[in-house]
Amino acid sequence: MDTEIATLESKLSKARQLKTGMMQELLTGKIRLVRPSASAVPFVVEQKASASPQRSHNAQFNEAVVIAVLVHGFGTEQFPLGRFRRMKFTYLLHRHIEHETEGFLKKAAGPYNPSIKYGGAEKIALKNGYVREHSSGKFEGFISGDNIAQAEEYFENWYGLDALAWMEQFRHKKNDDLELLTTVDMASEELRRAGRAVNLSTVKQVIRSNAEWKAKLDRPVFSDPNIISAIHSCELILDVEGDGS
Repeated sequence: MDTEIATLESKLSKARQLKTGMMQELLTGKIRLVRPSASAVPFVVEQKASASPQRSHNAQFNEAVVIAVLVHGFGTEQFPLGRFRRMKFTYLLHRHIEHETEGFLKKAAGPYNPSIKYGGAEKIALKNGYVREHSSGKFEGFISGDNIAQAEEYFENWYGLDALAWMEQFRHKKNDDLELLTTVDMASEELRRAGRAVNLSTVKQVIRSNAEWKAKLDRPVFSDPNIISAIHSCELILDVEGDGS
């Protein structure tokens, strides 16, 4: 409910800003209302140079921007955002926005996209000043860089701010819970693509069949009740279907 309220408040704020901006444009004459006719358009708008970023929207740069906004939203100087949580947050964000798991592999810690680290996305984020490395005691990771506003502008143009509001529900999730949720979701997606039912037995079968994942079933966090709960959570959080039995 808190997430839905935050999302609605964000939409309301954007609508108010749009209304204020339109009123200003009308008052200054930059937009002129005319009567509709066969030879006229309803609005005559003065053309302006686009304020939107013009950089190429390629995969690595896209991931650099995603990393940057997640670091800005969830990393602090006391608790910089480490790679484990960055990876899980990135997975969940892409699942929410694009409804797919492309690029993510089954690794020991759960879904892992090697291109984020080795393909250059982290390096791009660091080089562009979107993030910077930081350590605080035993915690190491990324915090916001001086140019984070530029990354936020790209992200808002591409995805909007509602996606970040949706991510708030994971802020206080423990690492084990994030690993459980993302692993179960990735296994469930594999089953759906194969036209198979999603339930405790089939999800465990997928986990057990992978050399890097099968050891997870020996851990308390991957108990049967927890897997069932994660299946239901995926259905609710990511809006997917499964019988969960």
